[in-house]
Parts: sequence; C-alpha cells; structure tokens
Amino acid sequence: MRKLYLLWPKFYYSFPLQLLFNNIRRNIVLMLCWILLFAMMTGNFGKYLGIPYLFLDPEYLNHVSFTSFFWMGLLSAGFAMAFHITCYISDGHRFSFVGTLPRPFGNS
Repeated sequence: MRKLYLLWPKFYYSFPLQLLFNNIRRNIVLMLCWILLFAMMTGNFGKYLGIPYLFLDPEYLNHVSFTSFFWMGLLSAGFAMAFHITCYISDGHRFSFVGTLPRPFGNS
C-alpha cells in the first residue's frame, strides 16, 4: 500500500496527465471539438442523420475501399496535428522545458 501511495504523486504530476488537465481548464473549446468528434463516431450525436457511418464505413467514389479509409486516416491525423500545434502555441509557455527550446520545430 505504501508503494501505491508513493506512486500516486508521480502519476498525478506526469506530463500527459498535466496536459490533459491544462486542456480541460484552459482550452475547453478545443476539447469540445474532440468530444463532438467522438460523439459522432460512437453514434451519440447525429445518429438519425447517419453521421457515424461517415467515420465507420467511409465511401470514396461510391466504394468502401482502402482509399476511403486512407482519406479518413489522413483527415483524422490532420485534425490531431492541428490540435497539438494549437495547444503547443497557446500553452507552450506554461511548461518551461517545452517553451524554451531554441528551435522547437527544427533539428537541434
């Protein structure tokens, strides 16, 4: 039990969890975009309009194929990249070891 008690602060103050807490506190609109996206994918939003099928069974040129899933993966990755870059630009100064890199997007 003592080991678990000693691990709790390490888990609570870990960087990924602190980023999640920071986004929930300060970037609620960005988090609402993710919540809306996952609600659409799981069928909790837009079920009667067939929106979940756009994600789960995408069509491209009237066929469900590798190309349609490729496009969905590309667009999902683009959304994730835009989210991460936006969070980096808006919250980089809150995490001193991230915000003080001399060339954050380039080679050292």
